[in-house]
Amino acid sequence: MVRAFDLFALGLSAVFGLGACENKVCGPADQKPCSCEWGPGMQTCNAQGTEWGKCECPRPKTAAEPERPQVTIVSAEDLGPADPKLNPDSKIVKVTYERGGSLRGEPTLIDARSRRFTARPDSNADPLASRQSPTFIVPNDASELKLGIGPDDKGKSIGELKPVEAAERFKQRMIRERK
Repeated sequence: MVRAFDLFALGLSAVFGLGACENKVCGPADQKPCSCEWGPGMQTCNAQGTEWGKCECPRPKTAAEPERPQVTIVSAEDLGPADPKLNPDSKIVKVTYERGGSLRGEPTLIDARSRRFTARPDSNADPLASRQSPTFIVPNDASELKLGIGPDDKGKSIGELKPVEAAERFKQRMIRERK
């Protein structure tokens, strides 16, 4: 009977001993490479060393946003009243600016009331030149004008409009009437 008891005790200790001994798969916090949809990732072993964690994948690389244009206002001039027949309550504004960065759209003047005014077409202008001098027809009540380049640009203040001398206004009007 003692022998049966010894065998029983030996059997229990063997069962409990095997249950306490877990299968180690990896060392705690070990890492190994794995593959992801966008390239290589890493798996980390859990704290007990019993299993590998999920594959941690790097974020996919996104296409770089085009560089926003850099605009430097050179001058802003009030060229005087627009055509009294077609635009009696408007004036012509000329903005000269230097630009760098990517081209994002047409120049637009934006006033304090968020009205947008597009530049008048100029067949002599070089659209790729860094210095631009577009003209705009804006209402006489337009204030706090900003120059925006592209549809999503909030604009950069053009500052105080400088009135052009009478002789220069006459010359500009003659140029406009020829077009």
